[in-house]
Amino acid sequence: MDYTIIGKEVNLASRLESLAEPGEILISYETFSLIKDRIMCRDKGEITVKGFGRPVSIYEVVDFRRDMGPNRSFLEHERSGFAMYLDSEKITERERESILSALEDAAERLRQEEDS
Repeated sequence: MDYTIIGKEVNLASRLESLAEPGEILISYETFSLIKDRIMCRDKGEITVKGFGRPVSIYEVVDFRRDMGPNRSFLEHERSGFAMYLDSEKITERERESILSALEDAAERLRQEEDS
C-alpha cells in the first residue's frame, strides 16, 4: 500500500527543505519554540508559503547548546525587557559600528536609570 500526506504543514516542510542549503536544517517558529532551550538556532527571516495567511518565520539549526564550545560566533542574552542575539560572523564592518553605537547608547541609558 502507498500512503501520502497532504496539507499546509506538508507544504511548509517541502518549502523549508527546498530552501535549505546542503547540510542545513531549516525549521518553522513552531518547532523553534519547542527546541530553543536546547538547540541554538539562527533567525533566517520570513517566507511566504501557500496556505498560510501570513509570512512564516524560519530558523536555521546551528547545534546543541552544550556542543557550541568556547569559540562560538554566537552570543545571546535574554531577560525581562531585554533580548540580544549576536552572530559575529554575519556582521559587516559597516554594521559593526552601528551595533556598537546602539550597545553604547543602551549601556548609557541603563547607567543613567541606575543613578536616578
